Amino acid sequence: MRTSSVQSEADMVTRGRRASASRAIMCAMMCAVTCAIVAIAGCSGPAMPKEKFDPDNKPAANRATLPKASDVVRAYNQRVADISRMRTPVSAVIDVPRVDESGKLTGERQKDQLDGNLQFIQPDRVSLRMDKVQQTVFSLGSGGGKYWFITMGDEPVAYTGSMSKATLAKAKSLGLPIHPLDLLELMAVTPMPENAKLSWWGEYVRVVAPARWGTREVLVNAKTFEPAAVWLRDASGKIAVWAETTNFKSVAVEGKGTTAASVPGRVRAVVPGGAVKGAAGKNAAADGASYIELFLAKPENTGNRIRERQFQLDAVLEAASVKEIVDIDVDVDVDIRATGVKPVQGTGSGGK
Repeated sequence: MRTSSVQSEADMVTRGRRASASRAIMCAMMCAVTCAIVAIAGCSGPAMPKEKFDPDNKPAANRATLPKASDVVRAYNQRVADISRMRTPVSAVIDVPRVDESGKLTGERQKDQLDGNLQFIQPDRVSLRMDKVQQTVFSLGSGGGKYWFITMGDEPVAYTGSMSKATLAKAKSLGLPIHPLDLLELMAVTPMPENAKLSWWGEYVRVVAPARWGTREVLVNAKTFEPAAVWLRDASGKIAVWAETTNFKSVAVEGKGTTAASVPGRVRAVVPGGAVKGAAGKNAAADGASYIELFLAKPENTGNRIRERQFQLDAVLEAASVKEIVDIDVDVDVDIRATGVKPVQGTGSGGK
């Protein structure tokens, strides 16, 4: 009995650590979205080129050679008009701060590479699956008014919530700094509304529009009409996550021979984090920021060939053989004053 008890406790600790690591995955992703399940400590996060796209540091430009700002936004919307039902293989290089079992930053880093598949149907259905060594690590999705994050393993666990009740505080309590749908905005594939505010930043048009938490800011190159950077801010104006978009690729659109559709082949994102107190040594991180480079391999707009089941929560739970479900809106103890990642509290529903 003693051996059984010890083994049971060890299994619980192992599952807890695996779940904690899986939640950390999403800290860099979204949300989706990610963290390494197999952690490689001691890798500091790459410096993001803030100075290049700092909205408060406007470089000079010859406006006489540039089109009207409204024409730039119109071309931007034409680029995304045919990107309504897209799928693509993806790979990600993840670099996140290491946390202990209580959720506190240790000053070290975790780094790894994952591969997977991204599919979405505009405006609110997303399915992201990430694998390592041909085994699914997690899946992230939304549809039917719900969003979810499923950690895989011996006993898959699903964290689900209502999109209408989603808040940044709830996301952070799971290690999710953003909503799954924010991934589409970071990829700059969602159209800009007509009431967006326009201003110039050098040879870029700065487009500001309402977003899920506060505002979305996009810098669009006035010569190529491609977005160069995206900021998602909360209601107070604080940056929740931002990304640099480069290496644009044409999107094959079913039924169309010629199209302006294109997406960034590389999305380099950063989720800001607070300073790590007491961090020291060569492996110490200067801050608690999370970094991810997402690479889109072969984007295509496939029309009706995308399966609807992957955007239906019940079907996703059944396919993943999920027995334990945590309702984010009910079971998670959220401390809205917390500035870091707060571990999940609550017992979950215990079944579907």
